[in-house]
Amino acid sequence: MSIERGAAPQGHGSGPRYARPGKVGRAWVIAAAAALVVGAIALGCWKLGEGKRQSFRALAHLEQCLVAPGAAGALDKAVLVPLGRTEQTVWEREDFLRKALRDEISSEGIAAIKREGTFGPLREIFPAEAEKWGALFGVKPEDCFAMRMERKGLRAEVVVLAEGGVYRVLRCNNVKQMADEG
Repeated sequence: MSIERGAAPQGHGSGPRYARPGKVGRAWVIAAAAALVVGAIALGCWKLGEGKRQSFRALAHLEQCLVAPGAAGALDKAVLVPLGRTEQTVWEREDFLRKALRDEISSEGIAAIKREGTFGPLREIFPAEAEKWGALFGVKPEDCFAMRMERKGLRAEVVVLAEGGVYRVLRCNNVKQMADEG
């Protein structure tokens, strides 16, 4: 009886034989590892996209509050007003916001910014204005997302505060003007 190298002798009770993974076994291990890496990357991308999704929802909610006025205070909850306006009543703030924003936003403009605009942290999108805008509203710029788009010499500006899972619009300028003509 000849004993091959690496093989246990037959019938000598030397214990269980453990086979090294063959090519098929290694392929499964590599495929599983690759699937884990791809899954982790996809999850990371989805998490990064959460701020963008919620910011666009907040912007659409603001547009709906302006188009179809509902319960008192709905607009006040969709928008964070500058510190100088916090002493006004809810009615005064809502009247101010309606007048200030009615020509600034439309669903078509929101769609255009979603397709063609730039989105990211406030400091990256508007580095020169981030500190000033944060101070105006009493918030930290790092807690804000921003959207930007330029068309025909106009610049659309949107800033959204993400605080405690609630997204509120701080700044909305020229969004309606970004809508496609047609």
